[in-house]
Order: sequence, then C-alpha cells, then structure tokens
Amino acid sequence: MIREYVYGLAAVSPQDGKFSALVLPCVDAQARSVFLAQTSADFPDEYCLMLLDGAGWYRAAALRVPSTLRLLSLPPYSPELNPVEHLWDHLRKN
Repeated sequence: MIREYVYGLAAVSPQDGKFSALVLPCVDAQARSVFLAQTSADFPDEYCLMLLDGAGWYRAAALRVPSTLRLLSLPPYSPELNPVEHLWDHLRKN
C-alpha cells in the first residue's frame, strides 16, 4: 500500500469566522511562505496576529512573513488555544 499526503493549512478569524485556507503537497518554509502571502491577501485591510503551533518551519530563516502579519507561537502542548483546531474537529466529525 502506498500512501500519499496533502496538507491543509488554514487561518481562522475568531472574531467573524472568516478564514483563509490552502491545500499543499508539502509543508516547508517555502510552502508556509506561500500560505502566509495568501492569508495576507485574503485579509487585505487588516493587521493579523497569527497563533502558531511549534512547528520548525515557522522559525526557518527562509520564511517570508508579510508586513501585515505577526506570528506568535503558542505554548507547547496547547492545541486548544489555537482557533483553527476547532475547524479540524468539525471536518473530522462531518
């Protein structure tokens, strides 16, 4: 059996439920940079604070962060603090 994976990346505004999402074939600094650029474009008139898990690609030197985004890492082992986790729960159940 051969398995192939795709990765769903999402950002959700807890204030109004608006979201940005991409499905990509990999997750590395370059893919995350594409996602951050897309998220910035989806929220053009807003300055966004993005809460992140502890994945290493958010700390990579090659990561390009748009000027309208600020990245803030959550404490380890605290997925309940990340608003997008509720989106994944909903997708799994439905």
